[in-house]
Amino acid sequence: MIKLNLFIPITILPLIVSAQLINVTGTPFNNISDFNPNYIKDKNIKSVSMQYASKRDGDLIIDHKIERIYYFNREGEPNQEIYLEKRGESVDSLISLFEFDKHFKLTNQIDRYKKQENHHTIYYNSNGRVKQEILVEKTNKLSDTIMVKTYTEPYSDKHFAKRFILNTENRPFIEQRFYYDSKRRLINLEEDLFITSKRRNKKWHYDNDLLIGISYLDEINNKTKGKYRFEYQNNLQEFIYQYEKEELIKKTAFVYSVDEPTLLEALVIRYPKMEKIEIITLKYHYF
Repeated sequence: MIKLNLFIPITILPLIVSAQLINVTGTPFNNISDFNPNYIKDKNIKSVSMQYASKRDGDLIIDHKIERIYYFNREGEPNQEIYLEKRGESVDSLISLFEFDKHFKLTNQIDRYKKQENHHTIYYNSNGRVKQEILVEKTNKLSDTIMVKTYTEPYSDKHFAKRFILNTENRPFIEQRFYYDSKRRLINLEEDLFITSKRRNKKWHYDNDLLIGISYLDEINNKTKGKYRFEYQNNLQEFIYQYEKEELIKKTAFVYSVDEPTLLEALVIRYPKMEKIEIITLKYHYF
């Protein structure tokens, strides 16, 4: 059950996120960097637990006996995640520990599952972008380096950067191109795979300070083309719509507390094609 949270470089985000728990992304809680440390610090949040359930249209709600718990330090940074899954009388668990630099960029992650331990270390260049990632697996006190990913950046300025991902022979096999707007926000990321000439592209669309959409094209993996559309109410994220080939495949609704309008209480995720609903309920503990 060992899993790794894939790291995504953090860019300057819309000002709106200072008023909510997580940053505006296509898939909330997908990465540890989704959390907004300013909000968590301001609200004095010690931990957030999430319970998962689902139902099909017309059916009863099914509790999946799954819980994720995030713990935060006094600065609002997530320093631990615990994943619990109950199977009858037994409980399966995964513990992840996190460390960040002063810019809230992930530098170290340790994943512990049973007797296995994975150490993921990330190094950055002077521009704040990843220059190397190292993954070490430890089992029964033995260590084995299972991944070394190196990046080189031949060109960069405030509006554009070019970066190559190197293979084990230190030869480029993926080219990445980053485009930024006048507010230094990432607005376009292009990736080309040298060997097969396949490509991937992702664009961020803004309306002043609000991120209103993300469009993507992926010809490297599953050949998908789609987009996310975001809606807000009183400067808080209210809905995420995900489309593929112009068809709605996922709708995420944000449910806030009546007594505390900025406090996220639940996510309700509907999959129209499958006639299925997922429910993620959040509970908070405070310092």
